[in-house]
Amino acid sequence: MYFQRRCSRPLDRVNGVKCDHIGTLTGFYPSQGYPTVLCLVHIQDTEGKMLGFLTNNTDPPTRIIADLYRCRWQVELFFK
Repeated sequence: MYFQRRCSRPLDRVNGVKCDHIGTLTGFYPSQGYPTVLCLVHIQDTEGKMLGFLTNNTDPPTRIIADLYRCRWQVELFFK
């Protein structure tokens, strides 16, 4: 999957945010199937793991996006 960055938002390095980009998918089929703007977030958690998230919710701050996806992952692991 190819992602073309349109702009970058300021980073909150204190909270482990490594990248926060706004852009679109550029592959032939992904760009036709999902042409809207997306937010790409990379964050390093407290255990040192790098986590990457791609979301269409560009309004909240990066740390909130990362926390929401981390909590969602814990729920999925619980029901697995």
